Formats: sequence, C-alpha cells, structure tokens
Amino acid sequence: MSLPCKVQGDIFRFVSSTLLEFGKTADTDKLSKIVSQGLKKELANIDMDNPLGSWLLNMVSTNQHSGVWAMVLGTLQKTINTPQTREVVEASVGKQTESIIQEGGIRSIFMGAAQVFGGMDNEEVANKLLVSVNSLVEEVKADENHPLRKKMDNEILVFAQKLMDGDADSHALVDSMKQKLADNIEFESIVENMLNRAKNELTNQLEDKNSSLFVYMKSQLSGLLANIDNDMLNKVYIFLKDKIVDLVENNHHLVAKMVEDNLEKLDDRALVAQIEDKVGDDLQYIRLNGAIVGGFVGVFIALVKLILF
Repeated sequence: MSLPCKVQGDIFRFVSSTLLEFGKTADTDKLSKIVSQGLKKELANIDMDNPLGSWLLNMVSTNQHSGVWAMVLGTLQKTINTPQTREVVEASVGKQTESIIQEGGIRSIFMGAAQVFGGMDNEEVANKLLVSVNSLVEEVKADENHPLRKKMDNEILVFAQKLMDGDADSHALVDSMKQKLADNIEFESIVENMLNRAKNELTNQLEDKNSSLFVYMKSQLSGLLANIDNDMLNKVYIFLKDKIVDLVENNHHLVAKMVEDNLEKLDDRALVAQIEDKVGDDLQYIRLNGAIVGGFVGVFIALVKLILF
C-alpha cells in the first residue's frame, strides 16, 4: 500500500521548504571560497592537451576561425589608430634615429644632416609607418588566403598536432597558460556571483508553485513516494530516529554553539521579529488571558472589600 496523499503532501512541503530556507540563508561567501579552491585544483589537474589540440585542428581545418581573425584584426586596427600608439611609434623612431647617429659612420652623417635640414621628420616617418601597417592589416582582413594568414594557420595546425602527439614543449606551454589563468582570474568573485544568481533563481522557482522547477520536483517526488509502502517508511523513520539521537547525543555541545552563533548574528529588532513570528499568537493569547483573569480577580477583590468593610 502506498503512502496516503496527505503524507506525500507533508513530505513534499518539508522538502521544498527546506530547500527554500537553504536558498535564502546559504552563505555564498564561504561557498565561493570552497568552490573556487576546488576549481583551481581541478584546472591544474585537468588534461587539456588532446581536447585543445583536437579543437584547434577542427577550427582551422574547417575555417571556423574566420570570425576570430576578423575580431583580432579589427581590434588591432583600433589599437594602431589610437593617439597613444602614434606617440609610441614616434618616440621609437626618434630613439632609432639617435641610435644610428651615435653609432658613427656614413649613415650617422647623413642622418644628422637630414635632421638638421629638416629631411628627417619623426612625426612624418611615424605616420607613414602607421599607414603602411594599416594597409597591411586591411589586406590580411580582406583576403582569407593572404600569406600571413596562411602562415599563422599552419603554425596553429602544427601546434595542435604537437599537442595531440604529446609534445613536451607544447604540454609545458599549456600548463603554463593554465597556471597563469588560475593565478590571475578572480575565481572567488566569479563563483560568488554565479552562486548568488543560482541562489536567487532557486528561491524564485521554489516560491512560485507554477515554476518549472517546482512542478518538476513535485512530479518526481510524487512518483518516488508512490512506490514507498508503510513498512519501508517505518524502517526509514526508525533508522533516521536512531541516527538523529546518536548525532545529538554525540554533538550536543555543537547544537548549543550553533544556536549561540545564530543568535549573535541577530540584532534586537530581528530577534523580536523572529519571536513574534514563531510565538506571536501564543503571546497574544497569554496577554488576553492575563487581562481577563486579572479583571475577574480585581472585581472579586473589590466585591470582597465591599462586603467585609
């Protein structure tokens, strides 16, 4: 015989309310530290050589990386045409000119004369260099068969094949990249943001009885409980009762510590609000009874005084 519908409903309400409470009170700060440490450890141990090599080989062989080329070249163009880049190139031209002059010889004489008579303008040279680089980038961007693109594609294919063949130098390069990634990425902040979003989504889904998660949990738990008979349930109850009793007896000092820690986190207003929420109706009943009983006692005492005195 399966469990009664009321019992199934009580169990489902207990499970959903427990998950909801967890979603509301979960400490994402502590969880993010634990998860980020695990991610860093897993990232260091994960074998990326074969998957990365296979992915690169497939991307280049099927020309799926053309979008990456367009993005990289577009970013390069924007960088080239910034005032900061122009200043760096102009300064570099000036340094090279001074270096040639200091070396001495025929070149230094001609270079010095060009500077004196205005034939050597660092700004103009920098402009011509930037125009040439821009033109080259445009050519590479427009032509998928450009020699520079083909050369880079070949280098990527060679690197991918080395990774798949277990080349030691390629493996060391990937390991170095993984280590730098683990050291520089703010895992904790990323994981904490993800956990906060998951926590909020879990709370919203469990509070909405029409949400996909709520409906799915209810259907799955109903199907599971429908196959449980009373004998099995009694065995589960006895098992849980024995385990909980043992747990409390062996760790009763931790229960007091946990209660103390939770109470210390609450200010006076929050503590009063929780008391009112849990026993507010009982307190109102006590106040009402006290008022009624006190009134009757006062009337009785007054009557006694009137009769006797």
